[in-house]
Amino acid sequence: MTMCRVCGIELEENINWYSSYKTSYSNICIECEKKRQQNPKYKETTRLYNLEHKEENSERYKEYYLNNKEVINERNREWYLENQEEILEKERERRSIRRHIIISHYSKGTMKCMCPDCNEDHYDFLTIDHVNNDGAKHREEIGVGGSNLYGWLIVNDFPEGFQVLCMNCNFSKGKHGYCSKHQV
Repeated sequence: MTMCRVCGIELEENINWYSSYKTSYSNICIECEKKRQQNPKYKETTRLYNLEHKEENSERYKEYYLNNKEVINERNREWYLENQEEILEKERERRSIRRHIIISHYSKGTMKCMCPDCNEDHYDFLTIDHVNNDGAKHREEIGVGGSNLYGWLIVNDFPEGFQVLCMNCNFSKGKHGYCSKHQV
């Protein structure tokens, strides 16, 4: 019979026992382990340990994953299905924040179409335009498009060659090489 080393309750394997492949001394119940992990001292100690043993841990994690791939993947699938709504909502929020950052930067804070004489400022109608009309080539080179382009622009420190246009001006520029309405 194994007992929790903190609170003393009887441990039943795979029910209330916190199991860790890292140590064999994990005779601790799930509730006590949760409390321990909330302790700021534990978090800092764990962070420092992981920094000091990064390569060693990386190899151990890879080995553990390879030996338990099917179980891990099934557990991840189950977790995703249980949390899908929350995950998708957080991703929508991240995309929205990235888009706002990009539109604000490339419109120079005006949040308007940069086409002369176009006063379109409806946020949902604004989009990013490749100034040199090389968007398809550029997206193929970097392997991203759509909302992933916003993340790429942020990671690459807002490179030159982009501007904010409304959908109408962007479509016209893509079709004719210039905005037929405003002569960009």
